[in-house]
Amino acid sequence: MEYSDIVIGGVRHGKPYILDCHGEGNWKPVVDKSQDWQLRSASENGTHTTLEVSRVFNTCDNDDLPINNDTTKFIWSIGTTDDLEHHQRRGSASVIILNPVTPPVNITESQVWEMNVKTKLPAMETTYWCTAHKSPPYTSKRHIIGFKVKLETEESRNHTHHLILHQCRASSEDLIQLYESILRTPGGLCYDDNNISNMRQACQHFIYGWAVGADPLYLPENVGVPLNEYGLPEYFLLEIHYDNPNKLPGISYETGIVAYTTTNLREHDAGVLRVGHETYPTMIIPPNTSNFVIAGHCGSYCTQSRLPNEGINVFTVFLHSHLAGRKMKLRQFRNGTELPWIAYDNHYDFNYQQNRLLPDYRNIFKGDHLTYECTDDSSNRLPPQAKKLNGTTFGIP
Repeated sequence: MEYSDIVIGGVRHGKPYILDCHGEGNWKPVVDKSQDWQLRSASENGTHTTLEVSRVFNTCDNDDLPINNDTTKFIWSIGTTDDLEHHQRRGSASVIILNPVTPPVNITESQVWEMNVKTKLPAMETTYWCTAHKSPPYTSKRHIIGFKVKLETEESRNHTHHLILHQCRASSEDLIQLYESILRTPGGLCYDDNNISNMRQACQHFIYGWAVGADPLYLPENVGVPLNEYGLPEYFLLEIHYDNPNKLPGISYETGIVAYTTTNLREHDAGVLRVGHETYPTMIIPPNTSNFVIAGHCGSYCTQSRLPNEGINVFTVFLHSHLAGRKMKLRQFRNGTELPWIAYDNHYDFNYQQNRLLPDYRNIFKGDHLTYECTDDSSNRLPPQAKKLNGTTFGIP
């Protein structure tokens, strides 16, 4: 509760009340000198107490936290009385308060295409497993209007780190034979198996990515991901990162992706632009270090050569990092001037990696420079040579 911004409210003896408070530790909250939360309505029945409250985004009160686009951790507790005490009914949840509401999508009229993978996890901390998939025998172009990851068991939710769906080029008979041969197998390690590695080289086009905590992705009503543009079956590579930090043996479960498709084509085709996704051995975060910044760039020469003449319109951003990640921002420069950041998060939560719908489309034109900036923290990680003695860390040369 330390440093938290707290609102307390209820209905006492038929009269609503509200208090603007803050936390200084795991004890009774302290009432703010400035009461900035406003009670708009309150009601109570035999089972529920309902409060509607409001506040300006930034009160300029040091006891209040600004409301912005960062991930915000809500902690809550509910008591059976109006007395402030240690409540047993409590919990927490991460939210992005200002994230636009996902537009309603009628998926009942779409056709479902499932890519299922059942794998027995090796007793290793991390595994990248790749499988080949082929689209159904559609006869004309379609649009994918939504994606959902299958996480139907506790094992799948605990051990699935991320999924990436790659679209493949079928530009030669040799490639088609390679894809077909892998289709007949349960897949293999993405970076060790020769056939899988060859397929990865030809399947560099991303069309969907998911990571821990993300909700299903439904596209705006005028946007769709093109599928079977030429009326021929297409091939896909599904990369799944399994996480097994305790090296547990015998874990086996099914996961995969559900794609919702339609022949009712939408106005715009969607694609994925990756920024700052490549890693190199030189990009090492030192142990026991905080606020370590790593930046990846998509330079003006890159956008000049890769983007269409009219540029692109960005409608959603997916910020991804691993456990050391603390802050991220996607910066944009045009003609030497920095524009407002496309997306940012100063309180990144690894367990809550959401697609962030933008309130307005952001234009990226040929010649723009993009920088993806990550701030990492390894202060809780020590080098392998370090030992702890009586609470003090000693480095062994």
